[in-house]
Amino acid sequence: MMRNVILTILITPMFSFGQDTLNVTKDQRTFCLNVVKSVIEHNCDEYYKSINDSIVFFHKMRDTIMPKSALKPQLVELCNSIVKNDSLNYQYYLQNFKMQFYKVNEITKIISRKKKDRNLSTLNYYQIKEGDIFFKGANHKTRNRADFILDDAFKFIFRKINGEYKILLLVP
Repeated sequence: MMRNVILTILITPMFSFGQDTLNVTKDQRTFCLNVVKSVIEHNCDEYYKSINDSIVFFHKMRDTIMPKSALKPQLVELCNSIVKNDSLNYQYYLQNFKMQFYKVNEITKIISRKKKDRNLSTLNYYQIKEGDIFFKGANHKTRNRADFILDDAFKFIFRKINGEYKILLLVP
């Protein structure tokens, strides 16, 4: 019995990546990684497909909803300019960036720059649904900042819509 406890204590950290605050499914993680990869590799069509038909922009506790078709030039420009350092590739991202996942109803402090009076429930166009997930993938593990990327495409809220995960809200 004691041997099993010791093995569990020693082995568990090997499987605990220390990156997630929320356990997500393989499909959810794969969706986020595909978004990241499409942006890093400037596969803007793939990035564009990952976004819901109506996208909500969240900035300074205000939200705006737009059809993604009206924003295609801006989304393509974002995709093409998001990587600030040419040495960043997908493998470097996987090795050096944190991927954090949060239940949307638990992220008020993260998304609102830690001000107590700010809350996602005040938004007009985005309504929290059970299962919505906030992906925060812009922080470098050692530097804790986004030296290699502009972080806009690496912070978003997503949910499953008609059998596919889609980005609903971009957080600049």
